[in-house]
Amino acid sequence: MQVGSGVYDTRKDAGNAIIKFFQTDADGTAKIGTYLGFSMNIAFDSFNRKFVLRLKGAMNHPVEIGPDPVGNIIRLNNVLKTMPDKLAEAKDRLETLTNQLESAKIEVTKPFQQEEELAEKLKRLAELNALLNMDEKGTDALILEDDEQPAIVNSDMAVTPITSVKTKPMLKKKVVGLCL
Repeated sequence: MQVGSGVYDTRKDAGNAIIKFFQTDADGTAKIGTYLGFSMNIAFDSFNRKFVLRLKGAMNHPVEIGPDPVGNIIRLNNVLKTMPDKLAEAKDRLETLTNQLESAKIEVTKPFQQEEELAEKLKRLAELNALLNMDEKGTDALILEDDEQPAIVNSDMAVTPITSVKTKPMLKKKVVGLCL
């Protein structure tokens, strides 16, 4: 392990060098050395009030640093030992997400099965909203012919199809005797 300008072979010496580096440069973040091909950066987590050493390769792997020099090196080794498991989990998750993406692509191409029912319900909703909003517009009337598209005729005799009527949210209104 390289810490600063020194190279250390024992856990205790390397751990002491890391702790000494934290004590001398505790105010910021800095690269302090390398360990098994990973660069080591230090930082102080002011929220948790802890020192953190990050092993940096393709990703960052945080390790909390404590007062025990040998314990710190053991923590670094434990993080390195868990990497294959984390890689396997990431690959499994990637495979799952890829399968979900493929399923979603297939589902998007399928037609919506309840499209007709939705259109009927939207039409009925627009009719009901038009009926509920008639008292606000004053002289507007709802035209319902058997074979024609429902529409609203306002006082200027302008015809608005029911499908294009914009609904307003009802606030503090009571509807009595309305059946769907």
